[in-house]
Amino acid sequence: MRSDLWGLRYIQDYPAEGAYRDSRINRIWEGTNEINRMLIVDTLMRAAMKGELPLLQVIQQATQDLLTFRPK
Repeated sequence: MRSDLWGLRYIQDYPAEGAYRDSRINRIWEGTNEINRMLIVDTLMRAAMKGELPLLQVIQQATQDLLTFRPK
C-alpha cells in the first residue's frame, strides 16, 4: 500500500474512522460503575473457584429451597 494512502483510514468521510472513534469512546462510556461491577463478579468467581467462598453450595441450597417452596 502506498504511504500517502495510510492516513485515509482516519478521515471522517470513511466508515473506518467512525468505527475507530466509536471503539475508543466506548471505553470511557463504561465508566467507574461498570468497571466495578465487572471487578466484583470476577473477584467473587475467583474466590469461589479457589474454595474461599462457598458460592456453589449457596446456589445449590437456594435452588433446592425454590424447588421445594410451597406458598401458604
